[in-house]
Amino acid sequence: MFLCIAALTAACANGPLSDQGRADREIWRAESIRITYRGHNYQHIDNVVSWETARRLAEDAGGYLACFETREELEYVQAHLPRRLTSWVGLTDAESEGNWKWINGVELAPSMMGYLERGIDLGYRDYGHIMLQGELSSRGEEGSLPRGWRGKNQVEGYLVEWDTR
Repeated sequence: MFLCIAALTAACANGPLSDQGRADREIWRAESIRITYRGHNYQHIDNVVSWETARRLAEDAGGYLACFETREELEYVQAHLPRRLTSWVGLTDAESEGNWKWINGVELAPSMMGYLERGIDLGYRDYGHIMLQGELSSRGEEGSLPRGWRGKNQVEGYLVEWDTR
């Protein structure tokens, strides 16, 4: 399975997929989906990339960066990941500082703010990720650890979501 993920990541990073690439993508999706929750499938991809690259790769794989509209959904997916990870999700305030929205247009529930607006350098920390502790936090587009924070130096990967309905 790791080889399939690596092949897909490399193919997506190098440009549009050929017909064979599309077939490989469908096989990859069918064999590697790890988490299902209320009509959605999720897969963490181990790949240290920028938020924008993660978004493009998720879309190239036929999905999108995960959008958690409830705390229950976030906690369920986190509990079923194979290990504690930092992962890009489809959350940003790039359009309007402090106004966090999922890429599907849904505003973030206030109860899910976590660490998004804590600390310094908030003006460049426009992209959401899941912290090791399970809360949401923000980093710059490249995923580097903000000044004054402890944790992983880079976001370790990204969560892709597919609708099954």
